[in-house]
Amino acid sequence: MLKINLSVSSEEFRHPWKYPQAIEVCKKFNDQLIAEFASRTLTIQRNLIGPVRGPVCDHGVLIQTLDVTLPNDLVAFAQTCLPETFELITHVKTHCNGPAVCHARWIELFIDQMSVDTHSRDEVPLFNYPVACKTCGWLDYDAIPNSMKVNSHINSKQQQRLDVASTNNGMIVVRKHVLELLLDCTPDDFTYGQILKPRANTPDPDWHWVRPKHTLGNRHNLTAQPPFCPDCNRPANYHAGENASFSFSLIDHFHSPAKHMARISDAGIWFPSDIERKAVPLQHIAISGSLMRLLVNAGVKGIKWPDYIQVSLDPNDPMYVKDLDFEDQKANRKSKAINTVGFIGVTLGQIEHSPNEAPPQNMSQLDTYIPAIRTPLRDKLGDGIVEHMQGHLGPARRVFHDRLPYDELPIDVYATSPTETHPWQTLFTVGMSYVNISKPAKANCPEDFTKNLELMICLPPEWDLSKPDDSACYWPVFWLRHAAHRISTNFEPFYANYCTPSQYADSYAKQFDPSVPFYGWFSRKPLTLSPEAQRLRCASRTIQILGLTVIHEDELTYMTEGYFPTYAKFAKVLNSTSATEMIDVNRASLANQLK
Repeated sequence: MLKINLSVSSEEFRHPWKYPQAIEVCKKFNDQLIAEFASRTLTIQRNLIGPVRGPVCDHGVLIQTLDVTLPNDLVAFAQTCLPETFELITHVKTHCNGPAVCHARWIELFIDQMSVDTHSRDEVPLFNYPVACKTCGWLDYDAIPNSMKVNSHINSKQQQRLDVASTNNGMIVVRKHVLELLLDCTPDDFTYGQILKPRANTPDPDWHWVRPKHTLGNRHNLTAQPPFCPDCNRPANYHAGENASFSFSLIDHFHSPAKHMARISDAGIWFPSDIERKAVPLQHIAISGSLMRLLVNAGVKGIKWPDYIQVSLDPNDPMYVKDLDFEDQKANRKSKAINTVGFIGVTLGQIEHSPNEAPPQNMSQLDTYIPAIRTPLRDKLGDGIVEHMQGHLGPARRVFHDRLPYDELPIDVYATSPTETHPWQTLFTVGMSYVNISKPAKANCPEDFTKNLELMICLPPEWDLSKPDDSACYWPVFWLRHAAHRISTNFEPFYANYCTPSQYADSYAKQFDPSVPFYGWFSRKPLTLSPEAQRLRCASRTIQILGLTVIHEDELTYMTEGYFPTYAKFAKVLNSTSATEMIDVNRASLANQLK
């Protein structure tokens, strides 16, 4: 899944007196972009963050999509819509949580040590490659000697603790047991040979070099620069194209007979000077997600968790595979890679995202690619919360799964049916307590503050939740989940008697739905839950359940102008009424009583 962060660059942002006009250009462009591309996305959200940084406007758009052709289309669209003095910057990343990595068709192999096949101070190899083209001097970099020289780093203390070592020429150096593992799993994908001990020049029985036979396409958006060699047709060098999408994830194509191991050629890394001093054109190794999982679960030391997943710009090349190959080698390490969750992504500071403006039905596409993202702790917490809430409210009749996590944190919403003791529907979140909420300032911190929270609201028994496409019915689920995501991913303080708008934006808050007059939430200890139901202990965590009461725009304006003192006053007035976390669309505003 691609994560595309868009921002706009212009010299207009260097001049404070032009900033308002430039921001209006960006807002108009964002509206046009969302109208044009929302149908091709899983999520499309506006980035709403602080002041302008140099010539770049941070009021951009964040897109998550499975459409690999979208980055280039966005750049082309910007060239037709933005004024000449404005340029679109696209930064493309991919999610790197456990399931995404393990089901990836290709990922780049990262090894956390220096190269062992070159002189220590430069990239010149330790052995001489034969000349492939006498006209331009290009060397035959595929001619690896069976007994390859390595430098003394192979004997360093750091390397001796590891099972793999890196090189510059699309190879890895591995210990004997790792080679045997690769020969068992994917023997047709690589060649291998011995290495020579430094200085002694005798074979080292414990280490071998491994080099994939096949290559994938080149990094995207590299253009060959003349002059070209008249004999071998190689260019002088490669140059990144104008308005390129900044990404190491994008590759022109995956077309290769390789199953689990191949090379990626960074064609733009060589220049005439490299040829003259016989430096090696930099190449990297790509392995399948299944092989990555096997190596991690087998305990191979020295492999780093990847920063990104490789993506082919050919729509016929799948980014993910449904089924995993290979059996784990050690039972006590089983599924470790799948259970690993990384928080890799594009961040530009404290970001507030608008709600998802993509069609809701698009989110179901993700189910056909990779499993839902869950971790053992997340599952243990979720099971405990659901069991606790069902013990007090009755069985949950429906669960709204969070198919597409925001920053890898899925938050599901459960709905219980009316019962004799609770004659209403209750919605509660599951997943927010996976992270810790920041503790507020001491002067405002409640005595019973807890850093792990879940949220709940109540609906009348007749409220219809069976129509996700009908915003008038579905908005409580949508905005409850959005509040949980925003509070947990921004790590802002949150506790009882606290006010939070629907979103932070230039317009400050957004109306939940045209059918209701509400713009935000006010948190309280749930009035529809017994005291013993409001807290639970699970997975060594104390979890507080907070109820949310919907608030009007003028109530929100009043509280946010005075913050903590006005929160306390509003809580006092609200507690004097019959209002609870039950959503009452006819509740009148209390703003007049607050003056």
